[in-house]
Amino acid sequence: MEKVTAILNRKGPGYRFISSSSSVDEALCRMSCENADHLLVFDNEEKFIGVITEHDILQQAMQGEFYPASIPVEKLVNKRLPTASTDDTVDQCMQRMLQYHVRLLPVFDGFVFKGLVSSDDILDELALHKEIVFDEDKVNRVY
Repeated sequence: MEKVTAILNRKGPGYRFISSSSSVDEALCRMSCENADHLLVFDNEEKFIGVITEHDILQQAMQGEFYPASIPVEKLVNKRLPTASTDDTVDQCMQRMLQYHVRLLPVFDGFVFKGLVSSDDILDELALHKEIVFDEDKVNRVY
């Protein structure tokens, strides 16, 4: 199976991101305008902090009253995501996503952020290599 870097190379360098000091309201506006359900969060030194999702924001809103404009992104950002290494295969990333019940995996080369892989990226990769994933003889025996 291919390395996760194959996915990152295919996706290119364009990621949706926001500063950790931005407001949650600004994050929601950016997600809405860019038709995205998550944003990468970086600090002022451009260091990767984590990911904020619509789900994270909604979950916090349901737990108590808050006004998104008054809360900085850094208060809600998910910093505890499992990660992948540039040496990991697509299969290892898929297994990690299943193990931790996540849809997004930040990818690092050592301590350097290289990109983000989503469950959709994994599905796209599997579709590209479906002849490897779905051995025709095995499929015929199952049915």
